[in-house]
Amino acid sequence: MIISRIAALLLPVLFLLVPLHALGASAPRLSRDKFSVAADAMKGSAALRRLGVERCAARMNAMPKSQRANIAALIDVSLEHMPATFCERVLSAMASGQMSYDDYVDAIRRHLTVKVVHIIQGR
Repeated sequence: MIISRIAALLLPVLFLLVPLHALGASAPRLSRDKFSVAADAMKGSAALRRLGVERCAARMNAMPKSQRANIAALIDVSLEHMPATFCERVLSAMASGQMSYDDYVDAIRRHLTVKVVHIIQGR
């Protein structure tokens, strides 16, 4: 039950993870090729990854405090550090190849997997 509630809170945030594109509600807006290009670009550019983290964190800071608090609890960081930590973990996972296109599609389709939970928890 609690995982379902947390998943419902986290999944909208996953739409914000790719700084190069605005993602849709239930259908992936990035093709496999565009996802690969975005991931490769972030892999080769720490500056691009930092910019992505800044944009993602700014959007997350606009979320209601209760949602941010739930995410902070899940990823075991303070409310203050949650947005940047969450975004850094996800974008780094994309850049390193730890988060695949299929993981991205699952998340966008509101299917939170153990793998994605591990990524956002920094495991």
